[in-house]
Amino acid sequence: MTIQLISFDLDDTLWFLDDVIHKAEQRMYSVFENNLKDQGIQRDPLTSSEWQIIAHQQAEHLTAIAHDMSAMRIEILRYLYTSSGVSAKLALALAEDTFHQMWLERIQVTPFNNVIDVLNRLGQRYKIAALSNGNACLKHVALDHLFDWHFQPADTGAKKPDAQMFQHLLNSAGVKAQETIHVGDNPREDVQGALEFGIYPVWANYRQNDWPLESQISQPLTIHSFGEIESAIEQINQASNR
Repeated sequence: MTIQLISFDLDDTLWFLDDVIHKAEQRMYSVFENNLKDQGIQRDPLTSSEWQIIAHQQAEHLTAIAHDMSAMRIEILRYLYTSSGVSAKLALALAEDTFHQMWLERIQVTPFNNVIDVLNRLGQRYKIAALSNGNACLKHVALDHLFDWHFQPADTGAKKPDAQMFQHLLNSAGVKAQETIHVGDNPREDVQGALEFGIYPVWANYRQNDWPLESQISQPLTIHSFGEIESAIEQINQASNR
């Protein structure tokens, strides 16, 4: 069966995220501290380790929005503000503002040099989609015109590897699983999730990591740079038409 749709994860597939998310989180901690000072509230600076502990604790009470990273951050920030002595009404407003300031830093990603050229070529032959658990903004990096769809957990009500996210993609594109390739860096969310749904997976392993799921599934077709994706797609096309 002929491939019709190529779906891409975004973070660490079309660009690297580590440095960007570090700066974004530092911005979040700084805005949080400054907002408390504006309210006359003194508190020890919020740290990454403290954030992780509180986020883990709060996640137990936020299962209904656990798939939505943005909504989760806002609710955790609201908890931090109220537990620091801010009124409930003001806490929500401050949480939304803090998240927005953080998100403005988070979207400052830099796509790999060949992303635009490759997507342009692929777009002439296939439908192109972005399927991400994150909250990146394709418009900000001037890539939105290269995608037919961009779905995040807030759109689908689930996050990868949940089948609901992949089903939402196929329903929107009007294609079958066996007509679809999904490319992503996360072995569980992208590769195993796609494979279990019947979609052809391609592992974007730019950091040359060992395949971590050997006991569950064999290592899939793997690329070590974004420029290898066209060759990988052709390999799948040839195999699917045999």
